[in-house]
Amino acid sequence: MNRSSEDSEMADSQSVWSDDVLDREGYALFLQKLLIEQSQESALRGAGLTIALDAEWGTGKTFFVTRWLQDLKNQGYPVVLFDAWQNDLGSEGATALMACMKAALDEQTQKLPKSKQIKKSAEAALQSAMHGFRKAVLPAAKVLATSLIKKTTGIAVEEIVTAVANNAETPNDIAKNAIDAAVQTTESGLDELFKHMLDEHSARLEAIKIFRGGIVDLLGILNDQTDLKLPLFVFVDEVDRCRPSYSIQLLEEIKHIFGMKHICFIVSTNLTQLRESIRVVYGSEFDSHSYLRRFFDLDCRLPLPNFNRFLPCRKPPC
Repeated sequence: MNRSSEDSEMADSQSVWSDDVLDREGYALFLQKLLIEQSQESALRGAGLTIALDAEWGTGKTFFVTRWLQDLKNQGYPVVLFDAWQNDLGSEGATALMACMKAALDEQTQKLPKSKQIKKSAEAALQSAMHGFRKAVLPAAKVLATSLIKKTTGIAVEEIVTAVANNAETPNDIAKNAIDAAVQTTESGLDELFKHMLDEHSARLEAIKIFRGGIVDLLGILNDQTDLKLPLFVFVDEVDRCRPSYSIQLLEEIKHIFGMKHICFIVSTNLTQLRESIRVVYGSEFDSHSYLRRFFDLDCRLPLPNFNRFLPCRKPPC
């Protein structure tokens, strides 16, 4: 990096933090250095990095995240901001997150040299990743055995049982035989369902490998052929405001699907509130503290405001 580039980055950084009345720029620089070092160590093991940025509501988490994100972007790091609460519209958190990540990767891909071979390699890597992702996020087999039976026999088991049970003219022995036959058919269908679920689980694990491999290959090409620096920083904000089931699923998907080298997830949240959300799902006696530790490599606490600097900046009441 030449001198003019360094001066430009410094000017950009000063501009980004110009309204930082809580004096948190220094903490952002500290975290940046720490996470880059930790991410490099994790990459040697083929792993990613996920941290929790913990602070109470109303203490400036979102302000800190948006300023830090812009600062990193000015320095040449790829960044993604995912508002979990805004995307809490259903159960497809992974798809919404991937859409944000793909938009950022597409933006970086446009910076590649015009060489057809380089562009082709990058596009192939992204296409492979998207193909793997599509298969990875498909739900595990949720087809009921009766549905499989209906597919092969043309009639659902419950239809047989209901029809027999509701027919007052059917003799008891005939009804019993019909129900026993339906049960035997169900057992055969369950065997088929179980085999299908095993096959689907193996295919899903393979799809996750393909997805991760495609993203890692793409990041490698971007790092080699452009000024892009690694890791890719993905900021996930407002997780503690989401529905408990959505929060849990999103954290699981970040860990099991998106956890790969050269990607650092920063989950800004109120850990106390998030633990309470988890207890809503698993019960008041559930050890949510230990449960959350499964998802985060590091827990970082946003420092309390510097009130000596903050109070003079407050506007007087009207």
